[in-house]
Amino acid sequence: MPEAILAVDIGSSSLKAAAITVGGEVLARSRQPLLQRASDHAAQEWKDCLQKALLDVAARQEGLALRALCISGNGPTLVGGEGETL
Repeated sequence: MPEAILAVDIGSSSLKAAAITVGGEVLARSRQPLLQRASDHAAQEWKDCLQKALLDVAARQEGLALRALCISGNGPTLVGGEGETL
């Protein structure tokens, strides 16, 4: 049973997921397009795409032993400078 890290990236146009070994070998990957980029319902779409991506990765590589999860994304961010009130 291969051990892997599940890496997920929530991008602006798609959600990507991959099962990757500690040595860097990609065992399985999936890309799901995001259609509601500027919608109030985008979070629900992220959830649905994540579910589809996980099922796709699992179907491509049976018997994975997932040891860690990494989720990244670059969304709306608010950063204040020194001494600024947010």
